[in-house]
Amino acid sequence: MSMFRNEKLVKPTNWQITAAAVVGIASYTGNYFSPAIGLVLALFTMVLIGAQWWFDFRVWPTFKYKVHPLVFGLYWGLIVGLVIPMLIRVSLEDGLGGIWELLVS
Repeated sequence: MSMFRNEKLVKPTNWQITAAAVVGIASYTGNYFSPAIGLVLALFTMVLIGAQWWFDFRVWPTFKYKVHPLVFGLYWGLIVGLVIPMLIRVSLEDGLGGIWELLVS
């Protein structure tokens, strides 16, 4: 099962992008000010990624299927707010070796 299932993708709606931006900013801010909030959000992100692998729910709109804006916003907002900043921070501090260490540890 792949995330995009070889279907024609469409551009997300403005509401979906707005929801993702709000969740991304909120998750980044929560992680910045409270490690406990960051840990809970990181665990929730891992649950969403795992659920995407095991269950059939869509996180990107296609021509055949629409995606609820809150599902899109939660999934991609948490990725943008937590995962990408962490990867940027690790790559700036430790370079590609740090990214490699994340992958193998």
